[in-house]
Amino acid sequence: MPYKIGILKAEFFASIDDDNHFEKSCLISRGMYPDRVSTSKKNEISRNRIFNSNKYNLLGQIYYYKYLIKVKKFIKLFI
Repeated sequence: MPYKIGILKAEFFASIDDDNHFEKSCLISRGMYPDRVSTSKKNEISRNRIFNSNKYNLLGQIYYYKYLIKVKKFIKLFI
């Protein structure tokens, strides 16, 4: 079965608000999408989400904490 390889001539996907390690990679920084929320407001929302005490956030933090404990135990096997 032969393989076929293709190259895109145009951009396939661009995120709206996340410059992932490349400047001008998101639509907002290119000016192609309106920035409705300021960067300071986005940072404030992110900080508030960390301290949010709703049921789903707490369950997620507990799961993540238990996951980190398992990872630490695994790493100690090799140290």
